[in-house]
Amino acid sequence: MKKEYNRPPTREDFTRNPEYEKLEEEIVSFWKCNHENITCVVTMTDGRESIKDVCKLCGHAGGSQSRKKFTQKEQSKMHRTTTSGLIDYRQKHHEKLERLINQQKSIKEDIITNHSESWWEWYKEYLLSPEWKDKRQLVMGRARNVCESCGSNAAKQVHHIAYDHVGNEPLWELKAVCDECHEVLHSEKVTYD
Repeated sequence: MKKEYNRPPTREDFTRNPEYEKLEEEIVSFWKCNHENITCVVTMTDGRESIKDVCKLCGHAGGSQSRKKFTQKEQSKMHRTTTSGLIDYRQKHHEKLERLINQQKSIKEDIITNHSESWWEWYKEYLLSPEWKDKRQLVMGRARNVCESCGSNAAKQVHHIAYDHVGNEPLWELKAVCDECHEVLHSEKVTYD
């Protein structure tokens, strides 16, 4: 079965998804904010006022400016906020960013799940193919039908030690194993008695 098998998903698989790509662009623009600043009067926690350039997109506040630069009339027209207001604004900005990242993760997980499901469908089909049956027979013959893991039980299955070349795997990536050893090789936890 020389057909190219379904490889693990790559970055291309994600960026081909328009929703994922749109979220990627939004996330990048959040991280790399161009800071569309407006000049604000910020009331500090101790009651003092400071004039700062504050980004209306992310809430980032720059350094203080001299009040002498602005007339009283200009200062009266400036947006007014507090340090806690700035903190709240930045918190909302970060919460929105977190929501975008979580949406993107969800899309990525769906892509991986769908990719994985199609790979397993293909793999099940491959295990029924004449090509696999021939390779299986060669591996069992090489091992003389003895488990290559424990060396004592009769080999019943052929185990992939790597899945990188499935469908076109070299024989050295395949091992004849008994059912018990195969179960251990695929178990998540190995316990020692």
